[in-house]
Amino acid sequence: TARRIPADEARRISLVNEVVPRGTALDRARTIARDMLACAPLGLEASKQVLLQSVAEPDLEAAMRRTYPAAERMLASEDAREGPRAFAEKRPPRWLGR
Repeated sequence: TARRIPADEARRISLVNEVVPRGTALDRARTIARDMLACAPLGLEASKQVLLQSVAEPDLEAAMRRTYPAAERMLASEDAREGPRAFAEKRPPRWLGR
């Protein structure tokens, strides 16, 4: 519609996940980026692929049936084993990206 949507409405209709006070968006974006950098790189890649490709499907059921190569690579990776191992050993994971 090209109508401007106020921040509170954008949040209410799930157009955005979070609304922050004026002037703090860049700091919040940096915090989110820092949190993402602590995640397994193959997991981030797989999540991005699933999100970008699943929207082309007609419904959730079709999206769930679809094959996502990045997710398959992630599940078969060394990082997929490192996550649970690090958790069990109560230490931060050492992601290798493979």
